[in-house]
Amino acid sequence: MTKKILILIIIFIFLIGTAVFLYRNNFLRQDGSSGNGENTYDIRLYLMERNLFRTLENSNLPLNDINLTTEKSDRVSLSKIIQEKSHKFIFYAGLEYCNSCIEYQMPNVKWFSDQIDHNNVIIILHGLTRRDMYIIKQKYGIDCQLASTADSLGLPIEREYLPLFLVTDSMLVSKDVFVPLKESIEYNKQYLNLLIKKYWSKK
Repeated sequence: MTKKILILIIIFIFLIGTAVFLYRNNFLRQDGSSGNGENTYDIRLYLMERNLFRTLENSNLPLNDINLTTEKSDRVSLSKIIQEKSHKFIFYAGLEYCNSCIEYQMPNVKWFSDQIDHNNVIIILHGLTRRDMYIIKQKYGIDCQLASTADSLGLPIEREYLPLFLVTDSMLVSKDVFVPLKESIEYNKQYLNLLIKKYWSKK
């Protein structure tokens, strides 16, 4: 009797494992209607589609005029550091966001800042001390503006706890909001190149 129960348990575990495998495989790779596997659904395509909807949902929205603390411990509002009629690129991440996701994007932000006037790039992170900001700038060789905040920009995407790239100007309206992900490096770079062409191609 005990042997039969053991066999049933093993079969049950096998079936559960098979179901999980098939579900995961079907999610990551879905064949076309012909069934020949030519229309492979890549996870990167899924991520790109998700970002498209995030951009549509979060762009052209008013941003909160958040309070910032600069590297010199000055307290200013976001509107104060954005000059009239100039576009600013913002890399934003909240306190509970994935640290490795933030760190992974720093070289991209550094590269982007080197392509345009670094005064047009602002990194805004939650909960930084003056020492934290100094360490970040030294570690990544960043010349752009770095500031700390405890406030929210007021975008729906912030509920997902993901770092953000976006552009704004003196009107404080979000433009071209994008979530840079480790899983889609090539899309991150394409996005940044598109921003250069759109806003800073005359440099």
